[in-house]
Amino acid sequence: MKIISRILFACLSVLFASGLLAQDAYQVIQPVEAVMKAKQYKDGSNEKQIFASLAVNNIKNIHQVSIYIKGDLLVSVKRDKEGHLFSYVKMLHSVISGEVYFRNFLIDTILFPKAFEGYLFIYKRHELISKIPVEMLLTGGVLDLESIEYKFSGFDQITAEIQISRFFLSDSQLQEYMDLANAVNTYYSYNEALRLLLERLDKDRLNRGMSSASTFIAWHEINRIKSYLNEHMLKETLNLEEKDPANLLEKEEKLLRLERRAATLFIKELQKGKRGKLSDREIYCRAYVDLSVKYIELAKNYPPNMSAAFNELVHIFPIEQDLNRMSNAASFYDLFRITGVPPTTQRIYNYFVDEAKSQLDEERYLNALALIRNAKEIECFFESIVSSREEEEVYVNSLDGLLSSFLQVSVMAYKARNFKMAKRYYHNAQQIYEEHVTLLGSEEKIKYTFRNFVEKQVELAGLLLDDDSYEEAITLLDDAKSIVDQHSFTQDHLNFSSNYKRGYTGLYETLVDSVAYYLEQEKKENGLSALLYSAEFEQTHSEYLERDERITSYAFILYDKFYQQGLSKLNGKYPEQAIKYLLEAKKINELFLQQRNTGIDSLVSVAAVPLIEERIRKAEFEVWANRLENAKILKQEALSLQSKYQLMENAEICQAISSLDQKIEQRACVALQYKTDNICRIVRNRIAAGKINEAEQKLSDMDSLLNEYSWCAVDTTELSGLREAYRNLFDYVNRWNALTEDMSTVSFNESLSRYTSLSNDYREYKLERYVQNPPPLNVMIDNKGNVKLIEEAVKYYTENRDYMQAFEFLELFRKKGADEKTTKSYQK
Repeated sequence: MKIISRILFACLSVLFASGLLAQDAYQVIQPVEAVMKAKQYKDGSNEKQIFASLAVNNIKNIHQVSIYIKGDLLVSVKRDKEGHLFSYVKMLHSVISGEVYFRNFLIDTILFPKAFEGYLFIYKRHELISKIPVEMLLTGGVLDLESIEYKFSGFDQITAEIQISRFFLSDSQLQEYMDLANAVNTYYSYNEALRLLLERLDKDRLNRGMSSASTFIAWHEINRIKSYLNEHMLKETLNLEEKDPANLLEKEEKLLRLERRAATLFIKELQKGKRGKLSDREIYCRAYVDLSVKYIELAKNYPPNMSAAFNELVHIFPIEQDLNRMSNAASFYDLFRITGVPPTTQRIYNYFVDEAKSQLDEERYLNALALIRNAKEIECFFESIVSSREEEEVYVNSLDGLLSSFLQVSVMAYKARNFKMAKRYYHNAQQIYEEHVTLLGSEEKIKYTFRNFVEKQVELAGLLLDDDSYEEAITLLDDAKSIVDQHSFTQDHLNFSSNYKRGYTGLYETLVDSVAYYLEQEKKENGLSALLYSAEFEQTHSEYLERDERITSYAFILYDKFYQQGLSKLNGKYPEQAIKYLLEAKKINELFLQQRNTGIDSLVSVAAVPLIEERIRKAEFEVWANRLENAKILKQEALSLQSKYQLMENAEICQAISSLDQKIEQRACVALQYKTDNICRIVRNRIAAGKINEAEQKLSDMDSLLNEYSWCAVDTTELSGLREAYRNLFDYVNRWNALTEDMSTVSFNESLSRYTSLSNDYREYKLERYVQNPPPLNVMIDNKGNVKLIEEAVKYYTENRDYMQAFEFLELFRKKGADEKTTKSYQK
């Protein structure tokens, strides 16, 4: 059924994304009041999982848990511009109440449903004419009403309403809920762990009279709890500053004070200047391991939703900081080595392995693995640790026992029809495998550890196949096959091939059945999606599958339906929809039937003609409105359609496009003439305003445009006259601007020559009507020239005995900072 749901979703997605443009026909705001209860949903559904969790954590029977929803639902029935009938539904306003707290934390925003299912009822004069099942997002969705088209004669006295059967919560909502639920349970669990620690420390106060072992262990425990609390960031996640029902933040403040005190005592103990007693060392080593054992025992005293903190506190954390302090303690105790007595870190490692062995003997595999993990952390951190064979044996046997027990529970739960428990225990086993497979190292250890795991996976897959749960079975087989292939297990006795054949055959038959179901329901689009998916599925898994003999008959039925629908739309003057249905019929024929001479291509070409003509008419309107770019886009669309539907030889369309080209060219030439005349007016205005450069640029741009449309017979007499009339002005301004820019780099002789030429042209062409008289050269040089240029001017006028000019530049030379010695030499 998951595959069928996937097909349904794909079909609905096409409808949601179709971008329909509609005119309102019937619309109503419908009030909604509904309730969500566990009995409305199947086991394992998102909703059932959340209801079960709320019941357990809020200490209620699951049937007492209810969520109430009130809101306003927009319901409309419309036609698009091509006459296609559809309905649009959206939740406008809503509130939620009921079981909207998890323990003492408000979670209403997470619980508001994302979708609903129910029925759309359509009435004509209060008489029911159609009842249509719907499954839709509350944020808005479109429902295709083509199936009731034959019953629908118009909108006169039409009414509609939605009847909601139940609401749905999404996968992301379930995940968000689970994340928040875990955070809340962690909050209460750590609150309890803190309460126990603070009560004990209130009785056994931290002080300097404590033994070294008690001082060190106190720091380890306090720092471990503090570090885990920091890691969880409960203050931010749960917004505890706004609401802290168990006063966890207050307890954290006390813990921080104790941590500072414990750290101080730890350091002072190390600084006493004497080595630790051997008896204290033994107490420290045992107490460090007992710290983890204590939390193992405490976890057994609490229900699962309160044990998270105790399970975490079994582990060394944070590893580097904690083991660095252990190193300090070891140095304190091992100042003098005694022959035959293991050092502190080795003894702690040994004790962890011993305790893990004890847990394994009692078949408490998770606890054994947790303690072995601590031993491994110490082994990795301290190079001096001598690892033991017993550690490896405990690790491998604990892992094998845990995986086997999880999968055994999964198999038994499945046989008892408790599918939720079966799935949970299998996923736990798979997660443990993924976490530990790389840690085991050697292939020999991997094969020994997971020998039973793979067999149990295949056994559970067989149970799922017997129960027609094909997708879940194939997932298990994939997991097992991956382990077998990766580690070269013997697999002949596991019967992978026959199991895969059963699984894929079951899925394939389900897909083919779904085609028949949609045909019975007169849902040809869904039927086509299922047919195409089944064909793809068969090809993908051809190693195990052969084509179902029903496929051809179903393909022929769908072919006929789409073909006839295409003809109907073509006769009804709906060419775009006609093409859609005819092309679907063509696809079915090519993939499944291979009939010749169906005539579909000819029909598609016939349907395409009015579409192309429509584009051409729109383009002609854009030409008339002088929106030539839009016209060219529409023309290109017409050409694309002409090519796509093989109408390149159609004389009428070719003539229409040719005529459009002429209109575009003519309209472009008319526009160009207008623009030419307008540019002449603009150029005169710019010159009158003294914007000579801008006027010249306008003329240049116009020249480029005229070259682009060289085929247009544009009258450019006035434009050419302006260009000639102002040729000397443009030349003068360009040369003047160039001289101004070059003044700081060229020699004085060149500056003088160019300035003199400009001054002569200014007078000769009587340019005073357009631009100001050029300033004196010394003023220009003062503004733009450098000191070197000024000195050259002094030399030039001195050599040419023009002493008045020479003294003017000499004074300017002095102002620019020339030294007195140089200026005096020129004065002489």
